[in-house]
Amino acid sequence: MRKILAVITAHIFLGATLFAPVAQAGIVTTGEYLQQQEVAEKRAEIMDKLQREEVRAHLTDLGVDATTVEARVAALSDAEVMQMAAEMEEMPAGGDALGVLVTVLLVLLILELLGVTDVFPAVDSA
Repeated sequence: MRKILAVITAHIFLGATLFAPVAQAGIVTTGEYLQQQEVAEKRAEIMDKLQREEVRAHLTDLGVDATTVEARVAALSDAEVMQMAAEMEEMPAGGDALGVLVTVLLVLLILELLGVTDVFPAVDSA
């Protein structure tokens, strides 16, 4: 009886280890980590500026849904986020809200022309 129990237990443990998912880890360099943190900070800054009331009002005036813009910003690649953040930093002080809006609209228009989005129904990407 003990042998049968030992064999069954061995099979259970063997089966559990054979079908366990394999975890793979790689080394993340300090530079990569810092770059990921910087991109996350820049994305948060852009989203914060999109939350401003004057930006939302201007987007609504242009017929663009603010939630759609936020979704598109969230879907931007790291390079696009860094480019947008750099353009926003180069804008003069005082024109911040309008500058953010213009930058976001330019990115959306480029994505529209590339056929990635369908935010502006009047723009034909063909």
